[in-house]
Amino acid sequence: MGGGPASEAESKESADPAPAANPERRALGREQLEIARRELDRCPPRAREVFRAAYSESAPDHAEIACEFGLSVQRVRQILCEVRARLRAAAGDFESEDERWHT
Repeated sequence: MGGGPASEAESKESADPAPAANPERRALGREQLEIARRELDRCPPRAREVFRAAYSESAPDHAEIACEFGLSVQRVRQILCEVRARLRAAAGDFESEDERWHT
C-alpha cells in the first residue's frame, strides 16, 4: 500500500504513546475511578461485598459467591446488575458534566 497521507497518519497514530500516557486522559481516568468508588461506597454493604468478590482477582463464579454469602445465584446476579447500573449511571453523569465543560 502506498505511503500516502492516510498511511502516514496511521503510522503516526500507532507510534503515539498509549492513550493513558496523555496527562488529561490520566486525570479523567482518575476522576472516573473516584466517581465509581464513591458510588460503590453508596451501595448497601452486602452489595459492595458481592460486587468486590465478583470482580476480585480470583473472580469466583456466581455459584461460589452465592455459597459464600448465603444467597441464591439469581440474587447474586441481581445484585451485580443493580450495582453495575448504578456505576453506569454515575459514569453517565460524569460524561454529561464533562461534555458541559467542552462545549
